[in-house]
Amino acid sequence: MASSSTTTTTISNPPTIRRAEPLIASNLVGDAEVESLFDGVVGLNERKEKKEDGKLGTGIASVDKALRGGIESGGVVGIGFEVAGGVGGEFCLTLLANSLLLNPTTSAAVIDTTGNFNILRLYTQIVHRLQSDPTLLAVFPARTDDGDGNATVEDLAAKVLERVNIMRVFDLVGVMEAVGEIREGLEGVKTRTTAVPPVEHERDKDKAPDEVTEKLDPVVPPPRPRKTVIADSEDEDEDMLFEEEENSPVENEFVDMNSSTPATSAQPTETEPAQSSDAPHRQDTQTNEGKISFILIDNLAHVINPLLKKDYIHTRAQSSTFLLTLSNLSKQYNLHTILVNPCHPFRPSSHRPNAHQQHQQQQQQPPGRPPTTTTTTSTQPQPTPPSIFPSTNLIPSLLPDLLPQYLDLHLLISHVPRGRNDAKVVYADDGFTMSSLGFGSVGGVRGRRGGKGTTPLVVGGGVLEVLADRWEGRMGGWGSWEL
Repeated sequence: MASSSTTTTTISNPPTIRRAEPLIASNLVGDAEVESLFDGVVGLNERKEKKEDGKLGTGIASVDKALRGGIESGGVVGIGFEVAGGVGGEFCLTLLANSLLLNPTTSAAVIDTTGNFNILRLYTQIVHRLQSDPTLLAVFPARTDDGDGNATVEDLAAKVLERVNIMRVFDLVGVMEAVGEIREGLEGVKTRTTAVPPVEHERDKDKAPDEVTEKLDPVVPPPRPRKTVIADSEDEDEDMLFEEEENSPVENEFVDMNSSTPATSAQPTETEPAQSSDAPHRQDTQTNEGKISFILIDNLAHVINPLLKKDYIHTRAQSSTFLLTLSNLSKQYNLHTILVNPCHPFRPSSHRPNAHQQHQQQQQQPPGRPPTTTTTTSTQPQPTPPSIFPSTNLIPSLLPDLLPQYLDLHLLISHVPRGRNDAKVVYADDGFTMSSLGFGSVGGVRGRRGGKGTTPLVVGGGVLEVLADRWEGRMGGWGSWEL
């Protein structure tokens, strides 16, 4: 009975079985791996292939901090600013001057569509930079001194300007041709850097160098006989044809009898003398001279916006192809490409057209443009200013829905008053802005409209904002400087 009771107890109390709990994904991956994956996806860490020494700084502490050292090479940078203000143009010239001074063996290309490129202002920027940074003077005397050792800063700045190629164009086709010329120049530099080794035939290895040199002398065939008599009748055409056929074999036989090798084997590479071991290195140094590393396009909207009004679809497709080509060129040759994007102030429109005006707009619509674009421009709300500051009401004018797709970095530069009193003067009237003052009048005296005396001294400054960043997560950063 005891054994049976024990068996009954075992059956009545079976062991409890717990269900398997699901594993949490965070337990399978460590914190370090999660952070590295997050940084890689969001783009907060700097790319390994982007070297710090390839960045182009501005010399402004707050701006370089917002850009994390400067503008990296190998991408297209769009800089939007109001052309009337002038502060954005000064910023672009600063980048151009820094590129020329920091890379003394390279050159820059400026594609000018408006004819307003200020070469004198660029010269002033270079002189100011050489005077403020004495370390740059040690790089140029060996290249610019004529031997007397009296090269001045102005002479050095003039030598630097010789490496600036200004291309004046008038339409979008001219811009595309200018970029094509830059590509051809870069491809030519890349091709010449590869040294061609001398070709040596196996049959010439056992012979003396003098014999080989004599054998490789090119044989110059006699010139082809020229005709000095013009046939006057059609009956002599057949005779002339037979004479040409008889002359051609004679020339071929002459070449074959005087040369022991076939005519096709005499290549230019065989007649070149043997190069020394340091020839490729010397060739690379020479070909790097004049290599374009900086491109400034000022500005693309001047040639694209008029075409958009005529044929929107074709111009948009052509612009998209050009921007893709420009982006690939910058990445392939590691260039600093600056694309000026002019901005205009935001002016909300309260006028709403009636049905008759909309019908007239449909009839006057240019061919090739979508109907919704023309008929609803007055009724649809305008794009809001992208700036994080309420006082900055600038809107980029060049394809706001297409251009950002091809930009690696998009910047916005605004001209703002520096202090509170300056802001009171500037924003006292809706039409009295920093752009109306102009860059040249900053810090000067300007009369108020209506003849009510003069305004006080207005001191302005520049503010740079990062609107978009493809790689390094700098969107939202900003920096300022005094003018």
